[in-house]
Amino acid sequence: METTKELKVIKDLTLDFKDITDNDVEILQYFFNHYPSRSCDFSVGGVLLWNKFYNYQYCIIGETLIIMGTWPESNLKIFYEPRGEMSLEEYKDLVANYCRINKEKGILLLPEEYAPVEDGDGRPVDQTLMPDWMEYIYEIDKFINFPGKKMSKKRNHLNFFKNHYDFSIEEINEENADELVKFTDDFSINHSDDKIAVYEAEEVKRALLSYSSYPYLGILIRVNGKIAGYTFGEAIGDTMIIHVEKGDINYGGVYQALSSFFAETVKEKYPEVQYLNREDDMGSEDLRKSKISYHPSKFIGKRVISF
Repeated sequence: METTKELKVIKDLTLDFKDITDNDVEILQYFFNHYPSRSCDFSVGGVLLWNKFYNYQYCIIGETLIIMGTWPESNLKIFYEPRGEMSLEEYKDLVANYCRINKEKGILLLPEEYAPVEDGDGRPVDQTLMPDWMEYIYEIDKFINFPGKKMSKKRNHLNFFKNHYDFSIEEINEENADELVKFTDDFSINHSDDKIAVYEAEEVKRALLSYSSYPYLGILIRVNGKIAGYTFGEAIGDTMIIHVEKGDINYGGVYQALSSFFAETVKEKYPEVQYLNREDDMGSEDLRKSKISYHPSKFIGKRVISF
């Protein structure tokens, strides 16, 4: 039980935030690897690919990393669960005090795992969760050739791709980065009216051109020498977080091929990985249906506490 003196020490701590930049990769990696979470919020790509969108900042208190963002086109502050030794109760006091002193409105996002339900779209029904930020978690072994009756449609698409195209697989590196940037530009033409998609494409291109600076693992697929799609992510603990997946749908089954071949690559490189986090659906009904169709084994919901 905390004493009054201990609570005063916590409230007197100053949250002195600084902007997150690409120079902070090692700092982020240290805390995310030492205090792992299955949520994409606590990954290098989850932070840096969306850094400009949410204006992420951080501070370190002892052995604890604290990340704060700002909701786009507003002053609402977003506080993420701390990574480190600080208790959640201590952190809540710090956040409440920060918002009071700075006259800010803020929310604290707390990731929680849920098992899928059988009715509806399979996602948990809980009014305190943010539905558009629900992350989809899958068993990696179910993506390697899509075994079982539930995955028969995915397996058929994968087999179509395997049987109809002369394809090859490469790991992503800076030697094929320029080709991938061109592919991303072509891919983005059909999404030019979507502000978030345009932002994401620009950040992905920037990441590709400095690929070795980040802890990413990725593959691309060529058909007759031409890039048909690519994907990359990063391993945190027992989970591979899939940050990007883009395919040319003129090649039937390309997305099933990307996800299955990448699962095989992940198992080879990171045998400890048991799950794939394919991130959230951003409120897109089409993305939601697609993610549900792969039969997630878990969800990560975001419980919200307001200050």
